[in-house]
Amino acid sequence: MTCPSAGVRAFAPVVLVSVTALTLAGCGAGERGSDGASPSARTSSRSAAPSPTPRQAADGTKLSACEDGTCEVTVTGRARIPVNRKSGLASLKVRSITSGEIRLTGIAASTPTGYSFATSCGGDASCSTSVDNDKADVTARAGAEITLNRLLIRVTSIAGGSAILRLSRA
Repeated sequence: MTCPSAGVRAFAPVVLVSVTALTLAGCGAGERGSDGASPSARTSSRSAAPSPTPRQAADGTKLSACEDGTCEVTVTGRARIPVNRKSGLASLKVRSITSGEIRLTGIAASTPTGYSFATSCGGDASCSTSVDNDKADVTARAGAEITLNRLLIRVTSIAGGSAILRLSRA
């Protein structure tokens, strides 16, 4: 026992931890810190999970990526989506995106025998199409799979006035 100071150093961390634990245990539920928040409120605000990041479309907002018949784009508001005439469409337009719903209009490409439209809606019970001569109007929600002639349009998501659409050959 020639080094009594070594014994003090060995016990100092234990004493400090014990004093700290006793001090924290003495905090009452009604006590407030200098910022006015209870200790539990300060702790929970620091440990809150980050909010999820919205999914991004593979081609972003670059609508021209759809010209070859395959794309995934984010559309906000009214827009004309360029499509290849091989899809059987001359044009595809987004008329509106509101309250979780998107409205589209497809114009059939003319053929030597006139206009032709084959349409279908699936994946969304409220999806509807109406055809008038060379024009098809579609109303759909997220999850819908719409076929206009030889173009398949998947409504991946709708939120905050924008929609993610995935186009491919039907």
